[in-house]
This record gives sequence, C-alpha cells and structure tokens, in this order.
Amino acid sequence: MKGKRWSDQDDSNKIEMYNNTNSNIVDIAKKLSRTVGSIIARLKQHNLVPGYAQTEEEYLEYVNGYQAYLDDTRYRRLESEFQIQAKHKTLLKKENATSKENTNDTDSLKNEIKELRNELRELSNYIKTYMNK
Repeated sequence: MKGKRWSDQDDSNKIEMYNNTNSNIVDIAKKLSRTVGSIIARLKQHNLVPGYAQTEEEYLEYVNGYQAYLDDTRYRRLESEFQIQAKHKTLLKKENATSKENTNDTDSLKNEIKELRNELRELSNYIKTYMNK
C-alpha cells in the first residue's frame, strides 16, 4: 500500500478516476492500493486539489469523497495498519544495515589484530636474533 513509486499509468488512472467517474477518494485509493494521503498529495501535484488545502475542512471542501474516507473507519484502520507495517519494514532494513556494518567493523578489527600479532612475532623474532649475536 505504501512505498511503491508512482508510474505514469498510476497517475493517469488516478486522474481519470478522479475527473471522469463518480469514484471517491477511498475508491481510488483502494483501486490503486495507495493511502488516501498519497492520492491527495498527487492530486495536489496535478492541481486537481488546491495546494493550500491542508485542514480537514479544506479537504472536505475540495476532495471528492473525503467525507466517505472519514466515515469509513474500517478502511482507515486498515490504512494505518499498512503504514505501521511499512514503518516496521523500514526499521528492519535500517537494523539489518547497521548489523552488517557492525559485522564489517568486527571483521576489520579481527584482521587488524591478526596483523598486529604478526608484527609482534616478527619484532620478537628480530629481538631474539639480535640478542643471540
């Protein structure tokens, strides 16, 4: 529902549904598997909803079917669950990236320790050789 890029086809479908049919904002969001907020944002980009519309009252005035969105508690709950899932997925990706960085740091430190041990052995051997002369 959230996170995929808008294709030109998505945009044209959204505009066509909004202008040429009796689809309300919830219908469009469901058909395109998008959040109502993302649909409104795109409608603003295409000047189908005034860019200054920010409040619920302005959305009620300028967005076809916004009242249906407010009344559809089941859809709003589903939408918020998808948003939570998307945030969770993003956090997991960040956590995995951090874990990989930590693994790389650990591997790097292990290699440095091995190099230091080798240098110490060489130094120790050099000192032993020097002392035996």
